[in-house]
Amino acid sequence: MLYKKKLFAICIGCFVTLLLACGKKTAGTGRVLSSPPGQVPPAVSANEVDFWLTTGDSTVLLSKQSTVLSFDTVANSNTTIEVDSSQTYQTVDGFGYTLTGGSAYVINRLGAADKTSLLNELFGNAPHSIGISYLRVSIGASDLNAAVFTYDDMP
Repeated sequence: MLYKKKLFAICIGCFVTLLLACGKKTAGTGRVLSSPPGQVPPAVSANEVDFWLTTGDSTVLLSKQSTVLSFDTVANSNTTIEVDSSQTYQTVDGFGYTLTGGSAYVINRLGAADKTSLLNELFGNAPHSIGISYLRVSIGASDLNAAVFTYDDMP
């Protein structure tokens, strides 16, 4: 359950960051530019979300932002996505990930109880489990391996 909460928090953080990145114009400095002439910015309401930002160019490193994020019921011209749970368009067989050599190394170094707990949380069907149903094993070294190798290493 803890992993699900962490995953949910990370997803919300990514969504908020994406929302801000798409909604504001910046000049690559991390500062928000003013609205174009003739366009009136929306009224600022109370801040409902705090967020921290790190930019790809490292000009901002995990800094709390002062931008006001608020959510209200004002209509907009954006596309509305409505979910109808009674309608099925596509089914999903399951979810999974790639198990890298580095991940396998870390899992194998865990104690028996911790390893069992982790594997049950990843692959189990209990309420606290993630329920992974597919696993892809990487061939050759990935960026998460302890050492670089291929299956065609030459002397």
